Amino acid sequence: MSVGTADRGKKRKAGTNIRWNDDASKYMMVFLAEQIREGVKGNLHTLTANAVNEKFGTQFLATHVINHLRTWRNRWNRICKLKRLSGCVNFVSETRTLEMPDEAVYTAYIAVMNLILHSYIVIGV
Repeated sequence: MSVGTADRGKKRKAGTNIRWNDDASKYMMVFLAEQIREGVKGNLHTLTANAVNEKFGTQFLATHVINHLRTWRNRWNRICKLKRLSGCVNFVSETRTLEMPDEAVYTAYIAVMNLILHSYIVIGV
């Protein structure tokens, strides 16, 4: 399958992108964790969206919560992947950032990642 052919013939609903501010995002994570810890049953995504909307005056839906959780999962996976690069990545607690102190290692890492990305695009994986 080549890139870009998966959605041929399908109409997508046009919508606006939803932006989560830091406070709403943090509240969502804490609220959802509390609901799970308390053993609340039901549609947790809807409960979470309603709680965030009530607190911040937003109009999030359950699908927005699901997508935002997916974003956080992707970020966390990238962090874990970088942390596994033994000896190449340092965590700076003051700024809560990961840094690659050796510029040559960083340049090589970016080159490999670009090569991998390019191979996926060309091959159409």
